[in-house]
Amino acid sequence: MFTAIFRGIIQIYIGDLSDLIGRKNLILFSQYFRAASLFLLIYFIEIKILVILFLGLSYVFSSLFQPLVSSSLSDNFDQINFLKAFSIVRVFGNIPWALAPFITGILASIDLKNIFYLSAISSILSNLIIHFYFMDKVILDNKETREPIQKIFLDKKFILFCIIGFLFSITISQMFSSLNVFFSEIKKLDKKQVGIIFAMNGLIVSIFQIPISKLVSKYINSFVSLSIGAFFYFVGYFFSGTSTEFYQYILILIFISLGENFAIPMIQTTVKKFAKDKMTGRYMGFYSMVTVAGWSVGPYIGGKIIEFTNQNYSVSLKLLSLFSLLASIGYFLFFLNRKKIDSL
Repeated sequence: MFTAIFRGIIQIYIGDLSDLIGRKNLILFSQYFRAASLFLLIYFIEIKILVILFLGLSYVFSSLFQPLVSSSLSDNFDQINFLKAFSIVRVFGNIPWALAPFITGILASIDLKNIFYLSAISSILSNLIIHFYFMDKVILDNKETREPIQKIFLDKKFILFCIIGFLFSITISQMFSSLNVFFSEIKKLDKKQVGIIFAMNGLIVSIFQIPISKLVSKYINSFVSLSIGAFFYFVGYFFSGTSTEFYQYILILIFISLGENFAIPMIQTTVKKFAKDKMTGRYMGFYSMVTVAGWSVGPYIGGKIIEFTNQNYSVSLKLLSLFSLLASIGYFLFFLNRKKIDSL
Protein backbone atom coordinates (compact mmCIF):
# COMPACT_ATOMS: atom_id res chain seq x y z
CA MET A 1 0.00 0.00 0.00
CA PHE A 2 2.89 2.34 0.81
CA THR A 3 4.34 1.66 -2.64
CA ALA A 4 0.98 2.33 -4.28
CA ILE A 5 0.57 5.66 -2.48
CA PHE A 6 4.05 6.76 -3.55
CA ARG A 7 3.37 5.60 -7.12
CA GLY A 8 0.16 7.60 -7.24
CA ILE A 9 1.71 10.83 -5.97
CA ILE A 10 4.79 10.68 -8.19
CA GLN A 11 2.89 10.05 -11.43
CA ILE A 12 1.32 13.49 -11.70
CA TYR A 13 4.71 15.15 -11.18
CA ILE A 14 6.33 12.85 -13.72
CA GLY A 15 3.62 13.92 -16.16
CA ASP A 16 4.40 17.55 -15.36
CA LEU A 17 8.13 17.00 -15.83
CA SER A 18 7.59 15.13 -19.10
CA ASP A 19 5.62 18.11 -20.45
CA LEU A 20 8.73 20.20 -19.82
CA ILE A 21 11.62 18.00 -20.97
CA GLY A 22 9.94 15.38 -23.17
CA ARG A 23 8.98 11.75 -22.57
CA LYS A 24 11.92 9.74 -23.88
CA ASN A 25 14.51 10.47 -21.19
CA LEU A 26 12.01 9.78 -18.41
CA ILE A 27 10.97 6.45 -19.97
CA LEU A 28 14.62 5.40 -20.28
CA PHE A 29 15.30 6.51 -16.71
CA SER A 30 12.33 4.58 -15.30
CA GLN A 31 13.06 1.34 -17.16
CA TYR A 32 16.80 1.24 -16.45
CA PHE A 33 16.21 1.91 -12.77
CA ARG A 34 13.51 -0.75 -12.72
CA ALA A 35 15.97 -3.27 -14.16
CA ALA A 36 18.59 -2.21 -11.59
CA SER A 37 16.06 -2.68 -8.77
CA LEU A 38 15.27 -6.21 -9.94
CA PHE A 39 18.93 -7.20 -10.24
CA LEU A 40 19.53 -5.91 -6.71
CA LEU A 41 16.47 -7.84 -5.53
CA ILE A 42 17.99 -11.04 -6.95
CA TYR A 43 21.36 -10.33 -5.35
CA PHE A 44 19.78 -9.72 -1.91
CA ILE A 45 17.06 -12.39 -2.31
CA GLU A 46 17.78 -13.84 1.16
CA ILE A 47 17.26 -10.53 3.00
CA LYS A 48 13.51 -9.96 3.33
CA ILE A 49 13.55 -6.21 4.03
CA LEU A 50 15.74 -5.55 0.98
CA VAL A 51 13.53 -7.73 -1.20
CA ILE A 52 10.55 -5.61 -0.14
CA LEU A 53 12.49 -2.39 -0.78
CA PHE A 54 13.73 -3.30 -4.26
CA LEU A 55 10.43 -4.90 -5.31
CA GLY A 56 8.68 -1.70 -4.21
CA LEU A 57 11.12 0.41 -6.22
CA SER A 58 10.54 -1.75 -9.29
CA TYR A 59 6.79 -1.14 -8.91
CA VAL A 60 7.36 2.61 -8.67
CA PHE A 61 9.59 2.79 -11.75
CA SER A 62 7.34 0.49 -13.81
CA SER A 63 4.27 2.57 -12.93
CA LEU A 64 5.81 5.58 -14.69
CA PHE A 65 5.86 3.80 -18.03
CA GLN A 66 2.16 3.80 -19.00
CA PRO A 67 1.30 7.51 -18.52
CA LEU A 68 4.49 8.49 -20.35
CA VAL A 69 3.71 6.16 -23.25
CA SER A 70 0.12 7.43 -23.42
CA SER A 71 1.37 11.03 -23.40
CA SER A 72 3.92 10.32 -26.14
CA LEU A 73 1.23 8.71 -28.30
CA SER A 74 -0.88 11.80 -27.72
CA ASP A 75 2.03 13.98 -28.88
CA ASN A 76 2.39 12.11 -32.17
CA PHE A 77 -1.21 11.28 -33.13
CA ASP A 78 -4.36 13.36 -33.52
CA GLN A 79 -7.69 12.48 -31.86
CA ILE A 80 -8.78 10.00 -34.53
CA ASN A 81 -5.46 8.19 -34.95
CA PHE A 82 -4.67 8.16 -31.22
CA LEU A 83 -7.27 5.45 -30.59
CA LYS A 84 -5.83 3.32 -33.41
CA ALA A 85 -2.27 3.77 -32.14
CA PHE A 86 -3.21 3.05 -28.52
CA SER A 87 -5.14 -0.07 -29.58
CA ILE A 88 -2.13 -1.42 -31.47
CA VAL A 89 0.11 -0.79 -28.45
CA ARG A 90 -2.39 -2.65 -26.23
CA VAL A 91 -2.50 -5.63 -28.59
CA PHE A 92 1.28 -6.03 -28.51
CA GLY A 93 1.23 -5.50 -24.75
CA ASN A 94 -1.37 -8.22 -24.21
CA ILE A 95 0.31 -10.93 -26.30
CA PRO A 96 2.99 -11.42 -23.61
CA TRP A 97 0.25 -10.95 -21.00
CA ALA A 98 -1.37 -14.10 -22.44
CA LEU A 99 1.93 -15.99 -22.70
CA ALA A 100 3.37 -14.91 -19.33
CA PRO A 101 1.52 -17.41 -17.09
CA PHE A 102 3.01 -20.30 -19.07
CA ILE A 103 6.51 -18.82 -19.44
CA THR A 104 6.85 -17.76 -15.81
CA GLY A 105 5.41 -21.08 -14.65
CA ILE A 106 8.23 -22.92 -16.44
CA LEU A 107 10.88 -20.47 -15.20
CA ALA A 108 9.63 -20.56 -11.61
CA SER A 109 9.72 -24.36 -11.57
CA ILE A 110 13.47 -24.14 -12.29
CA ASP A 111 14.31 -21.18 -10.04
CA LEU A 112 12.10 -18.32 -8.86
CA LYS A 113 14.92 -15.86 -9.56
CA ASN A 114 14.48 -16.51 -13.28
CA ILE A 115 11.23 -14.52 -13.30
CA PHE A 116 13.04 -11.43 -12.02
CA TYR A 117 15.90 -11.97 -14.48
CA LEU A 118 13.38 -12.12 -17.34
CA SER A 119 11.64 -8.95 -16.19
CA ALA A 120 14.89 -7.01 -15.77
CA ILE A 121 16.28 -8.12 -19.14
CA SER A 122 12.97 -7.26 -20.84
CA SER A 123 13.17 -3.74 -19.42
CA ILE A 124 16.69 -3.30 -20.78
CA LEU A 125 15.80 -4.66 -24.24
CA SER A 126 12.72 -2.46 -24.52
CA ASN A 127 14.84 0.54 -23.53
CA LEU A 128 17.33 -0.18 -26.30
CA ILE A 129 14.46 -0.08 -28.82
CA ILE A 130 13.15 3.15 -27.29
CA HIS A 131 16.63 4.70 -27.29
CA PHE A 132 17.22 4.15 -31.01
CA TYR A 133 13.71 4.38 -32.50
CA PHE A 134 11.59 6.52 -30.19
CA MET A 135 10.53 9.84 -31.74
CA ASP A 136 10.27 12.37 -28.95
CA LYS A 137 8.85 15.88 -28.94
CA VAL A 138 9.82 18.63 -26.52
CA ILE A 139 6.46 19.93 -25.40
CA LEU A 140 7.46 23.12 -23.64
CA ASP A 141 10.45 25.39 -23.82
CA ASN A 142 12.09 26.10 -20.46
CA LYS A 143 11.42 29.81 -20.90
CA GLU A 144 7.77 29.33 -21.69
CA THR A 145 5.12 30.17 -19.11
CA ARG A 146 3.67 26.97 -17.65
CA GLU A 147 0.27 26.44 -16.11
CA PRO A 148 0.42 25.20 -12.49
CA ILE A 149 -0.60 21.62 -11.75
CA GLN A 150 -3.31 22.90 -9.41
CA LYS A 151 -5.21 24.21 -12.45
CA ILE A 152 -6.37 20.65 -13.11
CA PHE A 153 -8.61 20.89 -10.03
CA LEU A 154 -10.47 23.77 -11.68
CA ASP A 155 -11.47 21.47 -14.55
CA LYS A 156 -14.72 20.26 -12.95
CA LYS A 157 -15.75 17.90 -15.71
CA PHE A 158 -12.35 16.18 -15.68
CA ILE A 159 -12.40 15.79 -11.88
CA LEU A 160 -15.89 14.26 -12.18
CA PHE A 161 -14.55 11.90 -14.84
CA CYS A 162 -11.69 10.94 -12.48
CA ILE A 163 -14.11 10.17 -9.63
CA ILE A 164 -16.02 7.77 -11.90
CA GLY A 165 -12.71 6.25 -13.02
CA PHE A 166 -11.74 5.73 -9.37
CA LEU A 167 -14.91 3.70 -8.76
CA PHE A 168 -14.27 1.69 -11.91
CA SER A 169 -10.69 0.94 -10.81
CA ILE A 170 -11.91 -0.61 -7.56
CA THR A 171 -13.70 -3.35 -9.50
CA ILE A 172 -10.87 -3.74 -12.04
CA SER A 173 -8.35 -4.27 -9.22
CA GLN A 174 -10.20 -7.36 -7.97
CA MET A 175 -8.89 -9.49 -10.85
CA PHE A 176 -5.58 -10.25 -9.13
CA SER A 177 -6.83 -10.02 -5.57
CA SER A 178 -10.35 -11.22 -4.70
CA LEU A 179 -11.03 -13.01 -8.00
CA ASN A 180 -7.63 -14.70 -7.94
CA VAL A 181 -8.18 -15.91 -4.37
CA PHE A 182 -11.66 -17.12 -5.33
CA PHE A 183 -10.29 -19.27 -8.17
CA SER A 184 -7.21 -20.63 -6.38
CA GLU A 185 -8.27 -20.90 -2.72
CA ILE A 186 -12.05 -21.25 -2.76
CA LYS A 187 -12.61 -23.23 -5.95
CA LYS A 188 -9.26 -25.04 -5.53
CA LEU A 189 -8.19 -24.68 -9.16
CA ASP A 190 -4.58 -25.67 -9.78
CA LYS A 191 -1.98 -23.15 -11.00
CA LYS A 192 -2.25 -24.36 -14.58
CA GLN A 193 -6.02 -23.78 -14.65
CA VAL A 194 -5.67 -20.34 -13.06
CA GLY A 195 -2.97 -19.53 -15.62
CA ILE A 196 -5.27 -20.54 -18.47
CA ILE A 197 -8.10 -18.39 -17.10
CA PHE A 198 -5.96 -15.26 -16.83
CA ALA A 199 -4.21 -15.99 -20.13
CA MET A 200 -7.66 -15.66 -21.71
CA ASN A 201 -7.60 -12.01 -20.70
CA GLY A 202 -4.51 -11.26 -22.78
CA LEU A 203 -5.74 -13.44 -25.64
CA ILE A 204 -9.18 -11.79 -25.90
CA VAL A 205 -7.71 -8.28 -25.67
CA SER A 206 -5.15 -9.12 -28.37
CA ILE A 207 -7.72 -10.56 -30.77
CA PHE A 208 -10.58 -8.10 -30.37
CA GLN A 209 -8.94 -4.79 -29.39
CA ILE A 210 -8.40 -3.41 -32.89
CA PRO A 211 -11.81 -4.52 -34.33
CA ILE A 212 -13.65 -3.11 -31.31
CA SER A 213 -11.67 0.14 -31.46
CA LYS A 214 -12.57 0.54 -35.14
CA LEU A 215 -16.23 -0.10 -34.30
CA VAL A 216 -16.16 2.44 -31.48
CA SER A 217 -14.37 5.13 -33.50
CA LYS A 218 -16.95 4.91 -36.31
CA TYR A 219 -20.26 4.32 -34.56
CA ILE A 220 -20.09 4.71 -30.77
CA ASN A 221 -19.60 7.77 -28.58
CA SER A 222 -16.59 7.47 -26.28
CA PHE A 223 -18.73 7.77 -23.12
CA VAL A 224 -21.11 5.08 -24.40
CA SER A 225 -18.13 2.81 -25.06
CA LEU A 226 -16.89 3.42 -21.51
CA SER A 227 -20.36 2.67 -20.16
CA ILE A 228 -20.52 -0.60 -22.13
CA GLY A 229 -17.06 -1.60 -20.94
CA ALA A 230 -17.87 -0.93 -17.27
CA PHE A 231 -21.15 -2.84 -17.65
CA PHE A 232 -19.29 -5.89 -19.02
CA TYR A 233 -17.08 -5.78 -15.92
CA PHE A 234 -20.21 -5.62 -13.77
CA VAL A 235 -21.73 -8.68 -15.47
CA GLY A 236 -18.49 -10.65 -15.23
CA TYR A 237 -17.97 -10.06 -11.52
CA PHE A 238 -21.66 -10.29 -10.64
CA PHE A 239 -21.92 -13.88 -11.91
CA SER A 240 -18.41 -15.03 -10.99
CA GLY A 241 -19.28 -15.87 -7.38
CA THR A 242 -22.07 -18.24 -8.37
CA SER A 243 -20.13 -20.05 -11.11
CA THR A 244 -19.06 -23.64 -10.50
CA GLU A 245 -17.64 -25.01 -13.75
CA PHE A 246 -14.29 -24.32 -15.43
CA TYR A 247 -15.93 -23.22 -18.69
CA GLN A 248 -17.98 -20.68 -16.70
CA TYR A 249 -14.78 -19.15 -15.32
CA ILE A 250 -13.51 -18.83 -18.88
CA LEU A 251 -16.74 -17.08 -19.91
CA ILE A 252 -16.37 -14.68 -16.97
CA LEU A 253 -12.88 -13.68 -18.09
CA ILE A 254 -14.15 -13.27 -21.65
CA PHE A 255 -16.81 -10.83 -20.42
CA ILE A 256 -14.29 -8.92 -18.31
CA SER A 257 -11.79 -8.83 -21.20
CA LEU A 258 -14.39 -7.50 -23.63
CA GLY A 259 -15.16 -4.83 -21.07
CA GLU A 260 -11.47 -3.98 -21.06
CA ASN A 261 -11.52 -3.71 -24.86
CA PHE A 262 -14.39 -1.24 -24.81
CA ALA A 263 -13.22 0.81 -21.83
CA ILE A 264 -9.45 1.09 -21.37
CA PRO A 265 -8.45 2.63 -24.75
CA MET A 266 -11.39 5.03 -24.55
CA ILE A 267 -10.29 6.18 -21.10
CA GLN A 268 -6.95 7.31 -22.50
CA THR A 269 -8.63 8.82 -25.57
CA THR A 270 -11.07 10.75 -23.38
CA VAL A 271 -8.31 12.02 -21.08
CA LYS A 272 -6.55 13.32 -24.20
CA LYS A 273 -9.74 15.19 -25.12
CA PHE A 274 -9.96 16.71 -21.65
CA ALA A 275 -6.30 17.78 -21.59
CA LYS A 276 -5.64 21.51 -21.96
CA ASP A 277 -3.04 22.75 -24.39
CA LYS A 278 0.50 21.71 -23.37
CA MET A 279 -0.80 19.89 -20.26
CA THR A 280 -1.25 16.39 -21.72
CA GLY A 281 1.42 14.81 -19.52
CA ARG A 282 -0.07 16.30 -16.39
CA TYR A 283 -3.59 15.17 -17.29
CA MET A 284 -2.37 11.66 -18.12
CA GLY A 285 -0.33 11.59 -14.91
CA PHE A 286 -3.22 12.88 -12.79
CA TYR A 287 -5.63 10.28 -14.14
CA SER A 288 -2.99 7.60 -13.66
CA MET A 289 -2.66 8.73 -10.05
CA VAL A 290 -6.42 8.29 -9.59
CA THR A 291 -6.27 4.84 -11.18
CA VAL A 292 -3.41 3.79 -8.90
CA ALA A 293 -5.47 4.99 -5.92
CA GLY A 294 -8.36 2.77 -7.04
CA TRP A 295 -6.03 -0.16 -7.57
CA SER A 296 -4.52 0.44 -4.12
CA VAL A 297 -7.68 0.61 -2.04
CA GLY A 298 -9.54 -1.93 -4.19
CA PRO A 299 -7.96 -5.08 -2.70
CA TYR A 300 -8.39 -3.62 0.81
CA ILE A 301 -12.07 -2.89 0.16
CA GLY A 302 -12.45 -6.34 -1.40
CA GLY A 303 -10.91 -7.97 1.66
CA LYS A 304 -13.16 -6.03 4.04
CA ILE A 305 -16.29 -6.93 2.04
CA ILE A 306 -15.27 -10.60 2.01
CA GLU A 307 -14.67 -10.41 5.76
CA PHE A 308 -18.04 -8.65 6.29
CA THR A 309 -19.89 -11.39 4.37
CA ASN A 310 -18.08 -14.19 6.26
CA GLN A 311 -16.19 -15.20 3.10
CA ASN A 312 -19.37 -15.64 1.11
CA TYR A 313 -17.82 -14.96 -2.30
CA SER A 314 -21.16 -15.20 -4.09
CA VAL A 315 -22.32 -12.11 -2.19
CA SER A 316 -18.90 -10.43 -1.98
CA LEU A 317 -18.18 -10.43 -5.71
CA LYS A 318 -21.70 -9.15 -6.42
CA LEU A 319 -21.09 -6.24 -4.05
CA LEU A 320 -17.70 -5.53 -5.64
CA SER A 321 -19.29 -5.57 -9.10
CA LEU A 322 -21.51 -2.64 -8.07
CA PHE A 323 -18.57 -0.22 -8.26
CA SER A 324 -18.32 -0.86 -12.01
CA LEU A 325 -22.11 -0.62 -12.34
CA LEU A 326 -21.96 2.84 -10.75
CA ALA A 327 -19.16 3.73 -13.17
CA SER A 328 -21.23 2.47 -16.11
CA ILE A 329 -24.14 4.66 -15.04
CA GLY A 330 -21.79 7.61 -14.49
CA TYR A 331 -20.26 7.32 -17.97
CA PHE A 332 -23.72 7.08 -19.52
CA LEU A 333 -24.85 10.19 -17.64
CA PHE A 334 -21.78 11.92 -19.06
CA PHE A 335 -23.07 10.98 -22.50
CA LEU A 336 -26.63 12.16 -21.81
CA ASN A 337 -25.43 15.47 -20.35
CA ARG A 338 -22.41 16.02 -22.59
CA LYS A 339 -23.63 19.44 -23.79
CA LYS A 340 -24.24 20.64 -20.26
CA ILE A 341 -20.90 19.21 -19.10
CA ASP A 342 -19.08 21.09 -21.86
CA SER A 343 -20.20 24.33 -20.24
CA LEU A 344 -18.59 23.50 -16.87
